Amino acid sequence: GLTLKNRERLSIFDDPDALAAIYMLPARIAERLHDINDISYQDAVDMRLAACVEILLMAPIRRLNLAQLDMTRHFVWPTGKGGEARITVPQPEVKNRTELHHFLPADSTALVRLFIDRFRPLMVQGPSTALFPGGNDGFMTPGSLGRIARQGLHRHLGVQFNAHLFRHFACMNHLRENPGDYVTLRRLCGHKRLETLVNFYAGTETEAAVRRFHEATVFRIRARTGNAQSQDWV
Repeated sequence: GLTLKNRERLSIFDDPDALAAIYMLPARIAERLHDINDISYQDAVDMRLAACVEILLMAPIRRLNLAQLDMTRHFVWPTGKGGEARITVPQPEVKNRTELHHFLPADSTALVRLFIDRFRPLMVQGPSTALFPGGNDGFMTPGSLGRIARQGLHRHLGVQFNAHLFRHFACMNHLRENPGDYVTLRRLCGHKRLETLVNFYAGTETEAAVRRFHEATVFRIRARTGNAQSQDWV
């Protein structure tokens, strides 16, 4: 759940600049590396981080499922440029045995394809269809992928953040933008019971709910009744 320790780690993103930085990190890395000709292994490491973070921002799956993503088995790729990739993780591979369905928007798909086409070959040690190739049956272990994500985020953003926290990060930010919308998060994260989410994240959307109340009720009534006059005494 969203423990006190995890809440403390996520609190850095109460800062709008820090929040913008992590959401824009994948695109910033891709933009820097897009036209590079002489690709180094470090460039490939950075682009792997970009692909990893972009997937977790758009499809906050568990670290194990992220590490085991297979380019042929889990993805349906668009036939043309500018399309969206589909990700399906079948029931037996998911912790709570709930099949996961996600899609990557066109820009996210293009970023992941950039990693696959130009940077992933530097990391392949043998035949493998793993999105993130490594030494464990051709796949990176969840621990290794989590470590490179944690180290990469610290190197680029100076934050203590790990791959597991992206699920909490996604839920927290969605509830702040959409107080009370647990139904969307239940489908996004593949929880069987809505109560699980409510118990995890109760309170994270309180401030957003209060602000929405001010804007949608108090300020609206004041404006409608002609009492939204300038406050000269302020």
